Amino acid sequence: MKIKAAKTALVALVALLAASLAYGQTATKKSGKDARNGFESVPKRALVELKAAVGKPIDTGLVFVNGKYMPPPYKVERYGTAIRINGMQVSNQVVPWDEFVKTQSGVKIEKTVEGGEDEDEEAEEEIEDEEEEEEESVDDDDDFDDDIDDLFDDVPAAKKNSGPAKGGKSTLATSKKAKVRKPVEVITVTLDGEFKPNEKSNGLLAKINKERTDIDMLLRGGGYVCFGRSYRRVSGDSRPAGEILAKLPGIMKANSDYAKFAAAMRENSLSYLTGPVIEDLFKNRVDYLQLAKRARDEKETKEWEKMAGGGR
Repeated sequence: MKIKAAKTALVALVALLAASLAYGQTATKKSGKDARNGFESVPKRALVELKAAVGKPIDTGLVFVNGKYMPPPYKVERYGTAIRINGMQVSNQVVPWDEFVKTQSGVKIEKTVEGGEDEDEEAEEEIEDEEEEEEESVDDDDDFDDDIDDLFDDVPAAKKNSGPAKGGKSTLATSKKAKVRKPVEVITVTLDGEFKPNEKSNGLLAKINKERTDIDMLLRGGGYVCFGRSYRRVSGDSRPAGEILAKLPGIMKANSDYAKFAAAMRENSLSYLTGPVIEDLFKNRVDYLQLAKRARDEKETKEWEKMAGGGR
């Protein structure tokens, strides 16, 4: 019996995990975000029409994605309308696919309005229904409490809040108010037929390619790049990258409190890393191990190169 019960519990746990994963995938699909790091997903049509452009491997530079350190080598890629490094998307769409579609002769642009009086009325009706359900629920709970009191007559009954008069609405129900939603204009861009590159679309594509090239060249020069889902990329050349590699691991290791961590970043002249970047780095403090190893390896390499150069 115990074995059977254990098997039943295991099956239930697997089902729960599967349902959780399915929910996560559905939520990601609806929100249009990349499942791994939260960046805006690239439309499939953009990938088909624009394809990708991949650079050669890079052994230098520092890359952080949402505060998470990504070790080299790096391959910087234009992935449709976004940027990827080592197969991971690290940016939102540099130029939205809709802008490419607008350059086509067969484009259809539709404007609709969401929200307003009709939806407000529906929201009020839904809240009224919820209020009725809550009233019934409150009444049921009172009856249940009375039954419990009957079972334990020798236990003093707790004082109950005086409820509303019969037929009135409870405080719980009347505390809800309908949220008024302002009308929002939604623009839908669709393309019927084949996508044909032209001067305008080529100009947009060149803008994304330049973004890829700039990042590629920055890393080849030993610079750093911090990508984040909620902020524009923060980057710099080899000098600040060297400071980050030398100072950040120790700050990460020594400070488990965010206020002290942020203060240490300022004291060590790393405040050019913006507030959101510093918050992301704090959340990924465990990366100090990889960063410290990277710093040691680079120091040893420079010492060997210096020794080899001096012996010639």
